[in-house]
Amino acid sequence: MLAHIIAPDTVFSASEAADYMGRSTRQVQRYLDAGLLSGNRNTGRWQISALAIWRFRGIEEEMMSAWVDYCVRFARSEMADEITNTPIVIEPAPFDRPEKPDPKNV
Repeated sequence: MLAHIIAPDTVFSASEAADYMGRSTRQVQRYLDAGLLSGNRNTGRWQISALAIWRFRGIEEEMMSAWVDYCVRFARSEMADEITNTPIVIEPAPFDRPEKPDPKNV
């Protein structure tokens, strides 16, 4: 099984969280109702963050470490791309530019 990195603030519905956790939707709702899994029900439907799932599963530190490592590697990659993909423009020095005659002095 390939794991992919997700942000800790990724929000799941109860059924999406169940898929992510490998549990049934009903079991996830039981965890939420019992307060074992934290979530938000302000909109009438459960919303569960990836961070809450990581805490529930006891893998918060590992996943946050992986997330930070991913962000650092991504930022370095973006900086490297920016450096290698930035065209170098060499402007001619002022003395290399042909001078236009000043119409007042002609």
